[in-house]
Order: sequence, then C-alpha cells, then structure tokens
Amino acid sequence: MAKRTSIFILLLLLLLTAAVPARAEEGAASPYLPYTITVPAGREAFAGNLTDDNDATRFTLTSGQALSVSWTGAAAGVLLQWYDVNYRATINFYDPEGKQLSSTVYPSMEYRMFLPAEGASRMEILCPRGVVNMASLCEVRVLAEGHAPEYLSRVEPVDLMLVLSGVSEEVDLLGGLLPLYAGEHGIRTAVVYVGRDDGNQVQEAFRALAAMGVEVIPLFLLRDDQATCSIDRLASFWKENQLRESLVSLFQQYAPKVVVTCDPADGISRVRTPYTGRLVTQILTGIRVNKLPVQKFYHLSQEGETQVDWTQPLAVYDGRTAREVAQAGYACYGSEASFGTVIPESCRFTLAFSRVGEDEAKDDLFEHIPTESLLRYEAPTPRPAAAPMPEPTAEPTASPTLEAADKPTAEPDSSPDPNDQYFRQEGDPAEVVIQDYENGHWEYRSDILSVIIDRKITRENNKPYCKYIAHIRMRKVNSYRSMVSSHYEVASASEPPWRLARNFRAVLAITGDNINNADVDFKGVLIRRGILYSDRAGDDTLVIRNDLSMDIVHRGQVPGVDLLDSGVLTTYSFGPTLVENHQISPDIGRHRVIKENPRCGVGMVEPGHFVAIVTDGRDEKRAFGYTMEQFAQVFMDEGVEFAYNLDGGSSSAMVFMGEHVNWHSSDPQRTWADALAWGYSLLVPTPTDPVLHTGGGDFY
Repeated sequence: MAKRTSIFILLLLLLLTAAVPARAEEGAASPYLPYTITVPAGREAFAGNLTDDNDATRFTLTSGQALSVSWTGAAAGVLLQWYDVNYRATINFYDPEGKQLSSTVYPSMEYRMFLPAEGASRMEILCPRGVVNMASLCEVRVLAEGHAPEYLSRVEPVDLMLVLSGVSEEVDLLGGLLPLYAGEHGIRTAVVYVGRDDGNQVQEAFRALAAMGVEVIPLFLLRDDQATCSIDRLASFWKENQLRESLVSLFQQYAPKVVVTCDPADGISRVRTPYTGRLVTQILTGIRVNKLPVQKFYHLSQEGETQVDWTQPLAVYDGRTAREVAQAGYACYGSEASFGTVIPESCRFTLAFSRVGEDEAKDDLFEHIPTESLLRYEAPTPRPAAAPMPEPTAEPTASPTLEAADKPTAEPDSSPDPNDQYFRQEGDPAEVVIQDYENGHWEYRSDILSVIIDRKITRENNKPYCKYIAHIRMRKVNSYRSMVSSHYEVASASEPPWRLARNFRAVLAITGDNINNADVDFKGVLIRRGILYSDRAGDDTLVIRNDLSMDIVHRGQVPGVDLLDSGVLTTYSFGPTLVENHQISPDIGRHRVIKENPRCGVGMVEPGHFVAIVTDGRDEKRAFGYTMEQFAQVFMDEGVEFAYNLDGGSSSAMVFMGEHVNWHSSDPQRTWADALAWGYSLLVPTPTDPVLHTGGGDFY
C-alpha cells in the first residue's frame, strides 16, 4: 500500500509540473550553462518558446502560476528577456539543498534583466494571484561564472546619446550612425526610446543591435501614444512636463557630450517622432541647458549642413560600410518589412546647440570634441567585430519565425509564379496606383503587394445589390497590419475610417470588429499587435498567422494565452464564421447577426492571397444589403477556403489610398475603433490633406 501511495504521489507531481531541459551553447567557450525549465502542467508545448529565435513567441504565466529554472555548476546569474514590462512577479532563488536564498517582488519588469545567482542553483518566477495579472517571458539563459550579458539598462556615463520616439529609428532614420560611432570607434552610447512599442518589436531591436555588433545602453521610457495623429493629444498622453523632467534627468545621469534626435519639423506620419525631437530641442536650447553636460546637440534634418557619409569601408567590419551594417540591422525588424526601407548613403544633421563652436568640416558629429576627452575612443584599425548576441537554440515549432515569414511564400523554382502577373511589372514605377471611381476599379501594385478592387452591381429577385471585392496578394508577412485607434486595454478611442487609414499610411483598410466597443460579451479572443484585449468564448475567432494564412478557432476551443504564446499577433471576433474548409458554415443561419445589412468580411483563398469584401445596403433603390447566407455565398464565389464576418451596418467601409471606396446610406458613417490594413505607402495622403471621397456614392 505504501508503495502504491508513493507512485501515486510521484505521478501527481509529474502532472502538476513538466520539466523541459534546455541545452547550453555548444563549444568550450560557451557563456551559458545547461539548465532545465519546469513549467505548469498543460503548458509543456510552449516551453520551447523560451529558447527559440522567434521574436513573436513567448511563455505566459497567469495568476498563481510559477516557472522554475535549475542548473548545475557555478553560474554568474540568469538572463531574463520579457515580452512586456507591465507585469508583476516574485522571483526566488534557492541553493542546491533547496534553501531559499532570496525573494524579491518586482512591481514591473525591464525588457532585459540579469539577476546574479550568488550560489543559487534554482530560480523560481511566481506570477501573483490577481484577476488579470500575467507575466510573459521571451527568453531565459543561465550565464556561466565570469560572463555578463549585453544590452542591459544601466546607469553609467556615455559620450553619445540618441533620443528617439521608438525602436527601429536607430537605423531606418539615423542610418549608419551606430555602426560608425558605437561600432567603428567604440564610443560609449545610450539609445533612449520614448514611446512604447510592441513586445516583438523590442525583441527585434535587441536582435538588430546584436547584428550590428554595437555596444549600447538601451533605455525605455515607455510612453503610450494611442496612435494619435495630433501633437497636442500626444503631449497630453505623454504628460509633457513629466517627460521633460525624465529626459533632463537622463542627460544629467548619463552626461552625454553629443545628443542626437529627429527633426522636430519633420512631416513623418508617426507624430511621436517629430514630437520627441521638438521636446528634446526645447530642453537643449532652453534656459536650463547651461546646467546640463551636453556639448553638442544635433537633430536629423534634410536641410542640415552637417552630412555624415555611411559609404566608407569600416575596419572593424572587415571593410563593410556603415550603410551595409545598418541595413543588416534593419533586416532584423521583420515587423517593418512592409515599409521596404533602404538605408541612405548619408544623413544630414542640423547643429542646434554647441559649446565647442560651429562645425567647419561638417562631416563628423564629434567635430571639435578632442578624442582624448572621450570615455572611450578607438582609432579605425582592423579588429574583430563585437561578438553578436548568441542566437538561441531553435526548438521545433509550427510557427515560422518572422524572418522566415518575411520571404516569398513559395520557394523559387523553374516554373513561373502564376501570381507574378498581379504585381509590379518590369518598367512600371515602384508603386502602380489606379483609382477609377466611375467604373468601379482600383489597383495597387508593388514588388510585394497587389490589391485589385472591383465594384460589382447586380439585381437579384428584383432587388439591387452592390459589393466591393478586393483581392489582396502578399509576398511579405507584414504587408498585412492591424490598426487600433487606442493601444489601451479598453481600446475606447475611434477615428473616421479615412483618418485612421491615413494615420497608418495604409494602402487598403476595411472595418475590424469594433474591438471592445460593442457586444463584447458576444465576442471571442481579441488580440491586436500581440496585446490580449479580451479572452471570452462568446463567438468564433479569426486568427491571422505570421505565415500569411488565416484560420478559425471555434469559441472556447483555444485560450487567448495559448494563441499569444504561439506567436499570434492578431485575431478578430465578431462573427459568424462564413466559410470553413471551402464550405458555408452550417450554423450561419442561427447567428445573432443575420438580417439584410451592409456587410464587411475577409477570407483566404490560399496563404498570401486574401479577399476582403464590403457591401452597401439599407437603401431599396440603390443597394439592398445582404443576408449572412448571401454574404457567405459571395465569398464562396471567390474561391475562398475560409471567410469570416466582421462588423457591418454603418461601420462597413473600405478605404483605398486614404479615400472611401464604398457608398454609405443615409445612416452616418460610424467611426472605427480598429481596422484591417494592407500595405504602407507615402502616396497615401496625410490626415491634413483634403478628403475627396467620403462615401457619398457620386459614381453609381
């Protein structure tokens, strides 16, 4: 009987937790120790996310759950990389005998944390009990004694400080600045990111810094921006006075000799970028500047007189140029792929403040600052490049990495791709745009995105119908984006459709699911940009995956946290499911939304080929509106495998190149809390440009 009891207890312990060994880097010089990760029962499938190289995947602890990491040998400490920092957790360390050595409560996290082991052999992360508390972790590493991690937020003097609104600007705007100054010359550098970015984009930022082999101190001020298009609104969201004091404190703590930011007068569509430049300019040209250690202050400007060349070969990079190194760093930003940014050959900077005189040669941001006065300066002599951050050991996973998904969906072969005809052709401009409102035809063609829209007017059973069918073909995963008017948990803000589309410079946008603003209890899992807004089981959930595919998760089938951990960045839930596996859903007639109405929905023919359809309605003479069965048949006629109904009625809208395509009835056009969007183009008008088509139906 005692033997049976022991076996039962052992089985129970195995069910409660699952231990997953994690391999150390191979080779005698590896900085990592082998370790074992123990996760809560039922979560074993996601343990590999802590050692893979997918920036979108993670491992989430929910209320009351714990994760432990154990190792043998002398450890310097444990490196933790978090997906987000708005989490609370308790972290405990234990010695080899199981005695607790320390227990620390963290009210919030840093993206990268290094916790000294100090004789411990096991660490436990406990997510405290709470209604909505979660802790999402991207990576765990145990460093061997004598090793230290890179890219930690720490306080120490620097000579160069970049103040930017968000990640990616250190390369896509400032070009080869980091490879030249931090890489080639080894100048101590800090990069300040003011705005809050998506968790996967922050992981991409660390990967980009490692790819460029630069040593920098990343600092995150984590200001939410709600994707606003107004500097005045941004100033209130960011609490300008508090942010000003935070920046002044950073200048005092880190004592940079040179500060660089972006142009405060730049017309970049991301409002927070020029706003950050404006605020830094106010500080470094204001009355308090004499109390700060800054000697020179530049902002990026197309009209700047100081021009720094990124095309000269750099010794530390074996002759590669700063431009080439920066482009390799930017390639780590899979989330930016749809922008197609090419690092320029040089950048211009305006010298806005100087204590050491005006630039004369106007080709160096450190002109007139003696190299012997710098904390560190290395002459451009050949030396090995800085060791990049080690790549984690990849675990088998069904979800492709963002880098892999950023490639064409089909491997090239000897036969021509039948989809080539839909994209930009040789001799065409980089972006082909056709807007024929009178005949109801619109097109956008580039090397990575094709959007072809046709208006189709029919009469059935003596009733008029009008639908707008957009075939969307993508070659890169980030040709698709989700747009949210507010990044807060309640997602309460909304914008006119044309304004929201223009804020994001979207080529095509359609209505989303009115996230969290209507019929919330009837919805399912709501995820946007890797943020879990709601985890209910009220309806099916449309999942858009990182491999350019979509599928349907039936209500209550998969928890939202599992979708998050598998790397899903976007879901929608309004319902019903229209088409699944090439068949009209058998439950479609029993859904709460079935009457004739304006409609909006999206479907997939195959990965990389989506179909978006918006229909007009609520007018017996012009457009009668579709029942749900009729709407599903429209998608079937387009050959889709899956299709899903989104918010309709007066919310239904299709916006192409910043202008409404469809017609709205006498009902006022409802503002959008969110939308599905494809493409990014500077040809899209800005929010302040005139709106030529508001959905008035002038052409039919």
